[in-house]
Amino acid sequence: MSLAAFLWGVIGFSVLLIINAVFRLVRLPRQKAINEHHELSWKLTNKGLDTSSLKTAKECFHELSSSYESIKSYVNANARSCYEDDIEEIRQNAECIAEEKWRKKANSFLLKIEQAYDTIACYDFQTVEKAYQSKNILIKAYDDLFDWTRMCCEENRDIWKDVNVWDEAKENVSAILERYDHYVLWNDRAGSDATVRQQLIATLDRRIEMMRPEYQRKTKLRSLIMQKIANQGTVQRSHLLKGNFDGFVAGEINACYQNLVKEHAVIEYKQGAVYFVILSDAAAKKYTPDKEANQKPTEEKSQPARTEETEKGNRSIDSVKNLLYRELIRHFGEEGIEYIDKTANGGSLYFFSETEADTLKKKDYPVFFAENGTKGTAHRPAWYIKL
Repeated sequence: MSLAAFLWGVIGFSVLLIINAVFRLVRLPRQKAINEHHELSWKLTNKGLDTSSLKTAKECFHELSSSYESIKSYVNANARSCYEDDIEEIRQNAECIAEEKWRKKANSFLLKIEQAYDTIACYDFQTVEKAYQSKNILIKAYDDLFDWTRMCCEENRDIWKDVNVWDEAKENVSAILERYDHYVLWNDRAGSDATVRQQLIATLDRRIEMMRPEYQRKTKLRSLIMQKIANQGTVQRSHLLKGNFDGFVAGEINACYQNLVKEHAVIEYKQGAVYFVILSDAAAKKYTPDKEANQKPTEEKSQPARTEETEKGNRSIDSVKNLLYRELIRHFGEEGIEYIDKTANGGSLYFFSETEADTLKKKDYPVFFAENGTKGTAHRPAWYIKL
């Protein structure tokens, strides 16, 4: 073998040694990185899928994504597919957690919007002031909903791919608003330069202002009913509802009365089969009897000296009184009018019905009013006839 051939052999062998050394220096760290990523993928995938914490799921997603970026250029296509599937599973779990977090709070805002809108659109004896309070609640909930949606989108833009909470929020609000009014909403901007929020405020203001005449009418009826109860102290419910309130029909009177009961402004109680009504303590402070209702009952005239001649006349009068007494007792029973009979002990026949008192007065019965009642009426205001 010549010297030249020998030298070329040595050079070739050296090159092979150098190439092998370089390959080992490059390959071993890469393999080590791949092995480490493989172990990390197994660990973080389990952790990222088992958690219900958005923070933990996002940390697992970002850490595994970063690790994968460092090794994906020197792994084969099959390995890349497996590692990317692991990362996608963690992302989807984080996405579900974030969406549920958004929806839970968004639903609380939507509920406030719905309740406030129902209160205004379907109000029931509500003051204009309360309606404006409901409007403020609605607009604040509207703003809070979209502020919350905006914040969630910004915080989760790295993991949200398959959800669109903006569209969901708009659809939910649209479903509430379109139950009562027509709006030019987000996806139909033609014909209106006003934002949905501006349209909503204008519509609510218009609805509330429409309440004013009706509210004033209802307020007047409310005052009439409360004042009538205040004047009488105790009123039989059936007579109250059948009472004459100038300009108001029976349906209005009944609806207003039911609201007063619901608000505990008036209190119902039952005596036998009959219901009676009084003002609550709070209402009684506001509604006091009219001066005419406070007039003292006419004092009974002193009885003339009894003589034999007058005794004979009195016996005739007594028989008439007894007939009237029995007729009154029968009448009260048939009409369901509560009464207290103290005539057996020389007292009076007490009853609790202003309407009946007016009727008897027209028939010339000697009807009087005891504002503070007596011991026999438990000091309840009552009308009485002295037979």
